[in-house]
Amino acid sequence: MKKNRKPGHSLIRLLSLLTALTLICGCAGNALPQKAAEKRIANAPITDSSHEREAGYPAAFSTRMLSLGRLTVHMEARLFDEDLLRECAGAIRDDLARLESVSGEAPGAVTVYIAGSTLDGAPTAVGSRVFCTLEDAESGACREALAEAAYGLEAVWQGVGLAEYVFNREAAGVDLNDYYSRAENALTASCSALHLSPVLADEGTLGAARATARSLTAFLLEGGGFASFRAAVDPASVLGPWAERLGLSAPPTLPENSAAAAALRLGTERNCLTVLKLNALTVKVHEDSFVREPDALYLWLCDYLAGMDTVLALIREEAPSAAETAERRFSESISITLENEADWSYTDPSRGEVFISGPEDAWHETLHLLLAAPDEAVFAWQCEGVAEHFSYRADTLFAPEHYVTDGMDAYLSFFEEVSGREANEADMAFHTSVLALYDALRDPELTDKDDQGAYFRAYGIASLLLDGVTERSQERVKYDASVAYKRGVRCGAKSEDGNALSYPEAAVMFEYLAGKYGTDAALDAFLNGVRLEEAFGISYPQLYTGARAYYAGLYRDLMAAELTY
Repeated sequence: MKKNRKPGHSLIRLLSLLTALTLICGCAGNALPQKAAEKRIANAPITDSSHEREAGYPAAFSTRMLSLGRLTVHMEARLFDEDLLRECAGAIRDDLARLESVSGEAPGAVTVYIAGSTLDGAPTAVGSRVFCTLEDAESGACREALAEAAYGLEAVWQGVGLAEYVFNREAAGVDLNDYYSRAENALTASCSALHLSPVLADEGTLGAARATARSLTAFLLEGGGFASFRAAVDPASVLGPWAERLGLSAPPTLPENSAAAAALRLGTERNCLTVLKLNALTVKVHEDSFVREPDALYLWLCDYLAGMDTVLALIREEAPSAAETAERRFSESISITLENEADWSYTDPSRGEVFISGPEDAWHETLHLLLAAPDEAVFAWQCEGVAEHFSYRADTLFAPEHYVTDGMDAYLSFFEEVSGREANEADMAFHTSVLALYDALRDPELTDKDDQGAYFRAYGIASLLLDGVTERSQERVKYDASVAYKRGVRCGAKSEDGNALSYPEAAVMFEYLAGKYGTDAALDAFLNGVRLEEAFGISYPQLYTGARAYYAGLYRDLMAAELTY
């Protein structure tokens, strides 16, 4: 006995009929192939099957399925209606035929799962598989995911653009010339998954992003064919000639590092505003995150990825033996949560998780995953010193703070803000020393931003050299919190185990160790949990004394207080 049809299911039949008429129209000779195709659908066997949990779609459910050559359609068993399954399969087959007729390229094998709900609340392409609801199949909302799966398209915008171009022949009513004449709209031209998200993007941004995706698709298909369209994963690669063809006075400008973010996809998770997915990287964005809007998230992701390129390049340059470990770990599963409520950023290396409360912490915390000691409590100061050392350049390039080059007034305002009081005489001696060291250490090529590496090194060297010479009244500055305090481990004297070092001190101590024995050797001992005595025949107190003497020999004259040791 046939089940009662739900309202709206006849829409599938109507769509199939209209598509069939469209394909038949203009040539009576097409009627026989069309009738043969309908007969194949009607006679295709329906069998029991299932979807098993997988990395890309971790949900298991039983299905009924039928195959039409290179198209296989599954319907979740609890939704199954024979006529409905056949009608859906026919509509999807017709959509693939329309994609082929416009693109000029035959689709690959596609498997479509029609389920009661989808994980992300929207049709999803996972490789050559599409997951959608019955309503998605009825409305045609699955066509974007179908285009992605059928042609292995890498970027979300390509699926959106191709579906818009093929199935919505009338362009959306957005004046792109007017929209992109305003510089603040430039990032929408990235057509990123963020700008195409109905959750994150406002109506104007979403409409412009979809119109841009369609326009870029038309430009590429009509100018260079499907191969040109498929290859243009990053819209930035074609914005120049596209803007010229469109008549824009100037093409929208995207960040130089936008290519890495082009394949970004979105997901959902409980208690998250959204989830960003890019290869093995997952970024969870909470409602209270420091970035929430499409442009801000897009820029943060571009900067994070470019900063990680800088970090990995520095590891390859300074410690080639550790580079393979770092690069392998960065290619594995990493989860970054953006949140504001945490007092500080932290990392859980055992779970591959990073939690950051500000953009400047991203590279430091990621380094705890890439270069981790077996026992982080024992090697706490080295752990932080390594992370500081290899993240400085990324901080400088992509998360600059401007309280140094803006002058002493800005510097002291920063001190008052983070310490809660005005500087006294001892503070001024410390600050003056830091600024003198900063001028000596900074990269002269960095004329338009503060050199974060130089600043942190100056702070660390001044802290080491002035410890016991001036009052430690600058102790409440955020850079002077000890490694032990942050990690909750025993805080011994600086000359005993190093865990009382501040983060900048830990960095310059690691750099002294690396300079004395080689960065490769220093990192190898750290990564394998080998203590200083065993690796280099030196105790920590000897290392501490040697580092203070070394830096005093170089920078004694820059100190604002006399050194007596």
